[in-house]
Amino acid sequence: MIARRAVLVGLLLIPLVAGCTAEPPETPASSSPSPSALPGPPAPLPGSTPPGTRLRFGDKAVITVGWDDAPSRVGVIVTGVEMAPPEDTAALRSAFPESVSRWAYFIRTVRVNEDGETSGNSGPSVYGELGDGDAGEFRLLNSNLYLPHCTVHIHPPADWYAPGGRFETCQVVFADPDRVRLHIDGGDIYWE
Repeated sequence: MIARRAVLVGLLLIPLVAGCTAEPPETPASSSPSPSALPGPPAPLPGSTPPGTRLRFGDKAVITVGWDDAPSRVGVIVTGVEMAPPEDTAALRSAFPESVSRWAYFIRTVRVNEDGETSGNSGPSVYGELGDGDAGEFRLLNSNLYLPHCTVHIHPPADWYAPGGRFETCQVVFADPDRVRLHIDGGDIYWE
């Protein structure tokens, strides 16, 4: 009798279960890309200067900038380090009295658009290094700084966007560095 009831219940459930499948329910498409779909840093393009390279002031390093889906090359020439003239240091102290208490130095660079880079990426900042640390970089957020003898470019000028476009800029630091460092993926490039 129990066996008959089990068979009867089983036969009654067949029509109910027949529409079910073992597949998972469909999920709606997501509007945000998955982390694996986001572009990452690019692999170095041919002709790029490898990390660990040591250069002399005036020598050019070529670095790869952008994203892995749109890389391009930028030349960086560190031309030297010099003490800022008194009027530049005075202008910094006047504009930023709580941030500037020491004498300023300029790390002068030339940036060269090797490939016709169009996103406005002229490469990362350079840093001054001392034997026991860095030289106290002065950072600006989203604005160029115009001093009497130095322009700190956060955004490249309009003529940057053509292949071969170039501009001079400087980085303000607050100690005379032993060497200048540019950080790229995989390490650093140095000028001495």
